Amino acid sequence: MQVLIPGQSQPLRGDVLVRAVLRSDLTPIPQTIEIEVRDVAETDGMAEGAKIKVGRELLEFELVKEGGQRADGYSEGSRSTGTRTFTGLLASCARLSRPLQRAVVRYGASLGDIYRACGARAPIEADIQVPVFVCLRGMVPTFEVAKALYEGAAAITCIDDGKVSFR
Repeated sequence: MQVLIPGQSQPLRGDVLVRAVLRSDLTPIPQTIEIEVRDVAETDGMAEGAKIKVGRELLEFELVKEGGQRADGYSEGSRSTGTRTFTGLLASCARLSRPLQRAVVRYGASLGDIYRACGARAPIEADIQVPVFVCLRGMVPTFEVAKALYEGAAAITCIDDGKVSFR
């Protein structure tokens, strides 16, 4: 899988990229990435908040969580065996995972409009109507979007070019 990190023009090499799992779930944020990389100079540009490009379509993901064991003191030859793990969200939908600074209340609106009002920038391909949507200031929109999906018997899917479809 291709992984381009900030400040690099070439994808990470196979010996640096330990593991990459691209998840496409029926959740309010339709795609996530889990990456494990070696703790080497090439991966210094990876940190929480950084944006990386992943996959054949080079979709942009925002890294939201870092973990792993950096520089554990062990080495293989001249290389450190320390690794870093990251979780990333589809960048066009990542703002849905943060508490709102203002309330979003909509009656009879489309889910695409609600999605954008909560901070998502993803292009919408197919849409559904939601009778009532309420997400108050300080709440995380993903929970309320999940409720709206449940009540409408709907799911969110991400199409190859990064478009979001509500079905």
